[in-house]
Amino acid sequence: MINALYEPFPEHITVEGDEYPIITDFRDWLRFADLMRDSDVSKRDKVYLLSD
Repeated sequence: MINALYEPFPEHITVEGDEYPIITDFRDWLRFADLMRDSDVSKRDKVYLLSD
């Protein structure tokens, strides 16, 4: 268990020997939520932007 007050968040997770980055900056998640609510962005564009 990580103590969020005193220890840094992990930067990646390892699955079957492959490392995948973890995004822990809350601002990225706020941008994600705004993107999902934006009706001016097509579903296709949202999927494209998420895959980047």
